[in-house]
Amino acid sequence: MEFWTDESIWNYECGKLEPLYEIYESNGEIIIRMDLPCVQDKSDIKVNVTEYSVNIEAKMGRIIQYEKWGTFQRSIRFYKYSKTIRLPVRVDPKSAKARFKNGILEIRLTKKEQLFTIPIE
Repeated sequence: MEFWTDESIWNYECGKLEPLYEIYESNGEIIIRMDLPCVQDKSDIKVNVTEYSVNIEAKMGRIIQYEKWGTFQRSIRFYKYSKTIRLPVRVDPKSAKARFKNGILEIRLTKKEQLFTIPIE
């Protein structure tokens, strides 16, 4: 199991946070689990999948506000999550499945393996 982080986990200008997630491979598939606290319903989540990436956007059910944030910002508000994940292997976007339960989004992606048999001369 691998945990991934990026340098910037928020964008205060857009009110976006990057959610925590884990990604791992298992039996021909890629599994992504993402923590989405304050997201109320699956209808608040949008997932787009390509062969090489997954993009998740989710609206929070309530605004998270921090007072005295950092040296310069005195107040900051976050109201949505946004994350694009580059996948370690190609996947079949048409076979992707997602499930949201108890604040956890799980995405299962089937690996797209190309196997070529070549003749031996």
